[in-house]
Amino acid sequence: MSKSKVLCLHGAHTSGEIFRAQLGQLVPRLEAEQNLELHFIDGLIETEGEEDMRGMFPEPYYSWCSMSSDKKLVNYESVKQALDFVQDIIVEDGPFDGIMGFSQGAALALGLLLRYASEHPLDPAYAICKWAVLFSCVEIDREKTQLDDDSLLSIPSLHVYDQSDSLLGTGGSNVACEPGSAKLILHERGHAIPRDNVTVNRILDAVQDLQHRAMVF
Repeated sequence: MSKSKVLCLHGAHTSGEIFRAQLGQLVPRLEAEQNLELHFIDGLIETEGEEDMRGMFPEPYYSWCSMSSDKKLVNYESVKQALDFVQDIIVEDGPFDGIMGFSQGAALALGLLLRYASEHPLDPAYAICKWAVLFSCVEIDREKTQLDDDSLLSIPSLHVYDQSDSLLGTGGSNVACEPGSAKLILHERGHAIPRDNVTVNRILDAVQDLQHRAMVF
């Protein structure tokens, strides 16, 4: 049986390989138990790594868009370039059944899906992919990314985050989803991907459920 392909987008100041490591046991278990093929790609902009990453992983490090040193200001022209880049990857290397992202990569995945739905309202909801997993998705500025205020994600999605994470903005990424389409897994590990056995098993079960719900497409 052929594997289902999943596009994986890392967070800022890291890389595809670092995202793979951050996911821990989720990677081999998703590949072995759920027959998924995970594709990790690197962002467009080479950056300095965070101090904790520099001590654990070698260069280079990447981000998807340009930000100020305090991470409060984002260059939205670079966001558009990143969205175009990832959409080209999907066209050239896809089709992908799922998309998975962490932090800035999760925001990019969500922005891409919302932008496509807004620009192609007559296309089916699953035109880019059938399901999404977003870890610690940072807030999207809809106005500056030129997204309709009423555009919502309708494909099955899983949102994993800490409610006390200040980087999330006013709420979790599930607020950008149509009612009933999103599932939540909350944790208390900050801006990170939880790796304890209990939460890992919950995530695995939830991803399996995403795939089952996506089969109706």
